[in-house]
Amino acid sequence: SPYDGATVVLYALWKKNPVTVKSIFVETEPTKTEYYVGDTLNTTGLIIGANLSDNTVRKVMTGFTVSAPDMSTPGEKTVTVTYEGFTTSYTINVVEKPVYNYTFSIVPPAKTEIAHGESVVVSAKLEGTYPEGMYVKCTANNTNFIPTLNEDGSYTLTADGVGATVFTATLYTADNQVAAEDTIELVALAEVVEEPSEPEEP
Repeated sequence: SPYDGATVVLYALWKKNPVTVKSIFVETEPTKTEYYVGDTLNTTGLIIGANLSDNTVRKVMTGFTVSAPDMSTPGEKTVTVTYEGFTTSYTINVVEKPVYNYTFSIVPPAKTEIAHGESVVVSAKLEGTYPEGMYVKCTANNTNFIPTLNEDGSYTLTADGVGATVFTATLYTADNQVAAEDTIELVALAEVVEEPSEPEEP
């Protein structure tokens, strides 16, 4: 052999083993896990953790698939997540949509025509069963009336001039959508001046 007696340097060629997924788990559940019957599954916020063969964990936010649970009936449902051939799951809760039955209206004030400087109290009434977080905002479209919010949620409107105003009470849902509205017209009259009475003719 030509190498007899020669110094030969051998180089080892190492091939790096590819990093593979060994298992997966739900690291962060989606923002929404409570649903009403008929809603659509929303996986926003779901983060999957992938345990890798090099003993590290990869956060996975895309590239996985989720099963579509039956949203047509109430109950606890399992959502299966698949990534790289591995599966994990989390649960959601589906409940019947509540039926709300409420009325909303402006309580008619003692009078709708007031003289300059006079005040009238106007309030809105919400009765029945309604979603949590509803709130009322009231506005008057005319500066002839100065509205002041009272502690009980009613408004005292003071006539500061002459003319009509439309007082609007608006009912909003917790996510700021208009649910109902009612209006009433109020009129500010000129200040009533007592005419001096003429002395009667004898």
